[in-house]
Amino acid sequence: MQPVNAKNFDARHFSSASAQETRFIAAELAKELTPGDLLLLSGDLGAGKTQFVKGLSEGLGIDPDSVTSPTFTLQHCYYGNGVRLFHLDFYRLRDEDLPTVFDWVEMAEGITAIEWADEWSARFTHRIFIDKGEGDSRIIRIEEPGYEHPGS
Repeated sequence: MQPVNAKNFDARHFSSASAQETRFIAAELAKELTPGDLLLLSGDLGAGKTQFVKGLSEGLGIDPDSVTSPTFTLQHCYYGNGVRLFHLDFYRLRDEDLPTVFDWVEMAEGITAIEWADEWSARFTHRIFIDKGEGDSRIIRIEEPGYEHPGS
């Protein structure tokens, strides 16, 4: 895991050359997570959001091969090593749908990763941005509460 020169930012920046490296970065982050954590993932189609969640699962002791995109099911729940990982996809939802579609109380007992959460402004513990580079390369930025984007 190679941090990109993050200067004085409160965010962590990483460069990934492959899906495997993206998963490794996420697995390392998973070591810091605790039940109740909420991760909001943003990135273009094919940027690697689901690969990132596969890495989270691996870091939490959950079989990463069991992780698939919840695009059409909206939510998947994975169990392993005494922790639950909730994996959601907001791509097809409107803001007014959110309070009724998910069991937020149950998810507070696990770790929740939400894809396509770009416009959602909930209290979160980590906001992850994945930007495509050339080929399989990605720049991954992990922000935590209190972070202000430079120039804002």
